Amino acid sequence: MTPIPDSILRRIDCLVEASGMEGVDARELRDDLTAHVLDALDHGVSPEAIEERLGSVDDIGPMLRRSERPRSSRPDPNGRASLTETVLGDARFALRSLARVPTLAATVILILALAIAANTVVFTVVNELLLRPLPVEDQASLIDVWPDIEGGNSFLGFGWRDVVEYQAVDGPIDELAGFAGTRVILGDGPAARPVVAQLVTREYLPMLGVSPAQGTFDMGFDEGMGAEPRAVLTHALWTDRFGADPGVVGSTVVLDGRPVAVVGVGEAGFRGHFIGFPVDLWLPLGAAPQVLSGFDADDRSRMPFEMIGRLREGATVSAAHEALSGVARRLAAEYPDTHRGHGVGVTPTTGLDHSLRGPVTAFVAILSGVSALVLVIACLNVGSV
Repeated sequence: MTPIPDSILRRIDCLVEASGMEGVDARELRDDLTAHVLDALDHGVSPEAIEERLGSVDDIGPMLRRSERPRSSRPDPNGRASLTETVLGDARFALRSLARVPTLAATVILILALAIAANTVVFTVVNELLLRPLPVEDQASLIDVWPDIEGGNSFLGFGWRDVVEYQAVDGPIDELAGFAGTRVILGDGPAARPVVAQLVTREYLPMLGVSPAQGTFDMGFDEGMGAEPRAVLTHALWTDRFGADPGVVGSTVVLDGRPVAVVGVGEAGFRGHFIGFPVDLWLPLGAAPQVLSGFDADDRSRMPFEMIGRLREGATVSAAHEALSGVARRLAAEYPDTHRGHGVGVTPTTGLDHSLRGPVTAFVAILSGVSALVLVIACLNVGSV
């Protein structure tokens, strides 16, 4: 940047004094004249010519109007202005323009920053809850199966014997898996800490396209209800708690005070299919008597399990619902004391529990509306500045 000669600075001071302005107005006029002089010097106008044009307040009008134009809008005398020169010239002009009114510039930048930040937060939430695909294979063919109970009790699931009955359904459903989540204590002594365990049937992990990173997924599914469980660790727990030690597979860990053999480690990035409820390890559904408080395999009223399935190629959600509803009606007739009024709901898998879908969708809609309103208000404020 070309320095301004002292003679021109003195001339600017004289012009400001002659204008009769005081305080903030005088400072703004001085800054404005200085910026225009710098712009003229940058474009090759000689100091003598500038001093001549600064003869009086009336004389500087044409020069100011000419200098108001950004560099990119002025013709290049050689006709060969490079893109870099044009961009740098525009950037210098923009910075000088902002420097003339720093309060206005700060206000505009702050308003736009807040509006953009609000919309970024909203998009992040929407993407996490509704848009991001689940870390599973072919999500489009997965279905959530949930109890549709008269009176809307969303806290009941299915009994383990119910899961077996529903798994026998053929036709539109290729596979159906049962699962239930619970907390267990991993380790003993000072190192013990609670972790989330998910009890699953044999179909769960392979159906979702999950492969073992270490070992196997054979958790003793054939040994029935109440057999000694075997565990599969998530890749996250294996890495964080055990330092990714391959020797953990085949060893024993302590869960709720009892030894449990570790037979495998899940693939990286998969911690269950529910959004916001990450799993730490998997156990066979037959381990329910050991880890679910008060569980009785013969008690039909105990319904802690949920189900997820995969449609056959070409099958529809409505066809799966019709097939599973037949089982629900039969169970209601055979066990009226525990299953009266129990239907079944079938919806595409989204990663959200069916009881949360309505509230989450409403929350996202309200949040999106508020963020859009904030952006509109910000644009109106900037336009009126």
